[in-house]
Amino acid sequence: MIKKLLSVVLFTSSIGVSASFAQVTCDDNTNCVPNNVDFGICPDSATGIAAGDVGVAYSQNMSIKIPASQVSGGQTVTVSELALTEVLIDTDTSSVENYVSITTIGLDYMGNGSNTLTPGQPGNTSPGFTMTKYCAWPAPGNACVIVSGTPTMAGTFPVKIKSRARVGSFGAFFWTPASGSTSVPENNDYKLVINGPSSIEFIDMTKFAVSQNTPNPFNEKTEINFTSPVVTDVDFKVYNVVGAVVYSEKVKADKGSNVITLKANSFAPGAYMYSLTNGAQTITKRMIVY
Repeated sequence: MIKKLLSVVLFTSSIGVSASFAQVTCDDNTNCVPNNVDFGICPDSATGIAAGDVGVAYSQNMSIKIPASQVSGGQTVTVSELALTEVLIDTDTSSVENYVSITTIGLDYMGNGSNTLTPGQPGNTSPGFTMTKYCAWPAPGNACVIVSGTPTMAGTFPVKIKSRARVGSFGAFFWTPASGSTSVPENNDYKLVINGPSSIEFIDMTKFAVSQNTPNPFNEKTEINFTSPVVTDVDFKVYNVVGAVVYSEKVKADKGSNVITLKANSFAPGAYMYSLTNGAQTITKRMIVY
């Protein structure tokens, strides 16, 4: 997987967590996947998904590049549809896997696709599963899913994304677990970090590092502490939910500890990403204004 994230878009908590609401509006941009690669997810596993905090609204956009075909058993098969069927997390801290629904920790997911599936062939057989999360899409194409909610449990949770694909050749199509034999495998490369309500973040004074803004969420002002190993100029930017820069500032960083203060009246209520770049490294975090 590639290591550069070009597009991460976070949506506000107004998206909610309910299987009853309609398909979401999210960003299906897959520019982080090279043009010569048929399948990929943005952000990739090297970049990772955003961390969250217990009791604080969370939202993560994930976009998927769906392939048109895949070589299976030496034969090229057509992928006509992709359905994301489950998002699971492992809550067991021991070596024994215990994957359960992501709803266990107060989160859920919803896509921008459909709940309608094309039957398989021959015999016009049904897919054998029911969609309720608007996570079925035609292939090839782009798709996106929003994971959102308010976390209720702290920990580092391995994430497993399960999917099924409608594949076929010579006019015969069938539904199969999208694992191994297709280019959309069961994905377990991600980890979701949820910080406890009283967690304290320490940063290394000898490295370029950025702490989570405090307080977060905020409605008056917030502070972002960061450290720099040398005196240098740092680019500070804030992005809105569609990835547009809404605030930009060049900060003269001292060696050691530094702080940036933001006022809430400079922003509309909602979720934002902020990044600090020292020319060699960029660190991005999430903040919420209410």
